[in-house]
Amino acid sequence: MARKRSVTLTDGELRLMRVLWHRGEGTVADVVGGLPRKPAVAYNTVQTLLRILETKGYVGHDKRGRAFVYKPLIDQRAARRTALSHLLKGFFDDSPSLLVLNVSRRNSLLSATALMPSRLFACQSALVLAHPASIPSANAGRWVDGRPKQAAFNHALGRCAVQRLILAA
Repeated sequence: MARKRSVTLTDGELRLMRVLWHRGEGTVADVVGGLPRKPAVAYNTVQTLLRILETKGYVGHDKRGRAFVYKPLIDQRAARRTALSHLLKGFFDDSPSLLVLNVSRRNSLLSATALMPSRLFACQSALVLAHPASIPSANAGRWVDGRPKQAAFNHALGRCAVQRLILAA
């Protein structure tokens, strides 16, 4: 039975997209030439993966003579957002706070400065200015966006921290 197609990029597709993002566009031969020599990837494998990327909406092509010239339709930042959104929904109940807590507790991915109190305070201040209704208060029974105020505030604060991680990447 065939596996379900991934809406995000597989490792092989990501390798091809990196070549196209770097070059701007390219034929199958250009992409093969832009890949690292090891492990070697066959021409027809690259051709098949480019067709899959086109089906997924990540690349498009123009016909020039007999060759198809592929170009990315989505930039690297948008691909990151899609992958991160998929990760949040699949593993962290769509909660950026859970992601940030998990990464900061279990992994050295975040340096000590990535979540410095001063940076989180800046995020928190911006959040309060943008969404004053989400300020946690003694009236914790109030709901914002389908969550108790404190949970909504923590969720939005986590989103702010995740956005900082994306921008730093």
